[in-house]
Amino acid sequence: MVGGGGPREADDTPAGEARGGRERLAVVPTARAGLIGFVSGGRGAASCPRGEEPGAGARPEPGAAPAPLQLYFAALDFIPLISRAALTRPLVATGSQRIRPGIEVSRGTPGARSSSGEGDRDGRSRGSSMAAMEAVLLGVRRLRLWRVVTDSRVGHRFIATFPETQLSPAELTILRNELFNKEKSRQLSLTPRTEKIEVKHAGKTDPGTIFVMNKNISTPYSCAMHLSEWYCQKSILALVDGQPWDMYKPLTKSCEIKFLTFKDRNPREVNKAYWRSCAMLMGCVIERAFKDEYVVSLVRAPEVPVIAGAFCYDVVLDKRLEEWMPTKENLRSFTKDVHALIYKDLPFETLEVDAKVALEIFQHNKYKLDFIEEKASQNPERIVKLHRFGDFIDVSEGPLIPRTSICFQYEVSAVHNLEATQPNPVRRFQGLSLPTHLRAHFTIWNKLLERSRKLVTEDRTTPTENSVTT
Repeated sequence: MVGGGGPREADDTPAGEARGGRERLAVVPTARAGLIGFVSGGRGAASCPRGEEPGAGARPEPGAAPAPLQLYFAALDFIPLISRAALTRPLVATGSQRIRPGIEVSRGTPGARSSSGEGDRDGRSRGSSMAAMEAVLLGVRRLRLWRVVTDSRVGHRFIATFPETQLSPAELTILRNELFNKEKSRQLSLTPRTEKIEVKHAGKTDPGTIFVMNKNISTPYSCAMHLSEWYCQKSILALVDGQPWDMYKPLTKSCEIKFLTFKDRNPREVNKAYWRSCAMLMGCVIERAFKDEYVVSLVRAPEVPVIAGAFCYDVVLDKRLEEWMPTKENLRSFTKDVHALIYKDLPFETLEVDAKVALEIFQHNKYKLDFIEEKASQNPERIVKLHRFGDFIDVSEGPLIPRTSICFQYEVSAVHNLEATQPNPVRRFQGLSLPTHLRAHFTIWNKLLERSRKLVTEDRTTPTENSVTT
């Protein structure tokens, strides 16, 4: 409903076009410089008087089956070059179709005749208006669909869905960062005044040192700055009350802290954080490496042990890229883009958010939505951890390394086709990296690189027949 009244349909639309139980989509310009349209529920031609539009303002009879789903478009962009008459021409969707994200709306027959005998003229004008409407619908960005579902408590309620058409990588980046910054600002506003906490250092040097820090603002890196430059440069993670903690994640209470490096007696947590961070770098590059016309969906970065020989990221590529096989030049291009990120020395940020916020940020990636639901179900508070470096945001359990410049030797080494467990084939991109603290001679590096080309799993390294290496 717009302004309390229902959308109007064009008066010159033939009444016979909507017969046979078909539904009708009308689009009208609104006062807020947008477009709002709907598919009205139809009663069927048999129960409608001749000349009356099926479902136009019709209410279902008591005890009857619910009317077909209604579909609302709320477009944020308005194209003023399309005439009002073109906008009010209807598109037709068959009543047997079930409305879901990305549904294709079929056009009515251009040659359908009205009772007045003017079907040919209306068919020609309707054909041109259909083309204009297609231009509007294809040109609209950030399109949100609303569908009505039956609710026994309130009768009907609206739930939001989203179209299958993807935004460009640049538009997705802007949208996600806006939502990330909004949530970050909201969380900071929850602490109107600065509270002090005490942080006790439990390291080998200067043990027992107590720092007076700011709650929800100061980070382990802030504590390292009070110790020495060595701690700032060598520390990869912190143990906060025994729990692995990101170096740039704010401290929430008084605690005991210990810093971890690559050369500790047991660097297991540090190695895991490094592997996660390298996979996230690769995911960023792959999502943005292809042309905007190709849809690239990041699935997840499997937790692969360091002894497997390579980190990885699962990706679903556009259907038009099913036959694409990466060449050495392609892999070298990916590697070059990663090194550009390493050179920028970008910090990794951490933000813990409610699952509904994470779902909104990744609303255009169905694989991330499933992954977020999986992570949220693992804790009663439904908290999900997001990480960001630069303008790239991803879902990761963490913790991660402090900055991208900690990576030194890095190469995207192979791409594998995984066994078909989903409708769209999944590619596993793999890579190898060593940090600046543990550089290797090129002969050793080449041997490690050769090993990294074998398909890795979350349990072990296993070569398979259907894998593709380069």
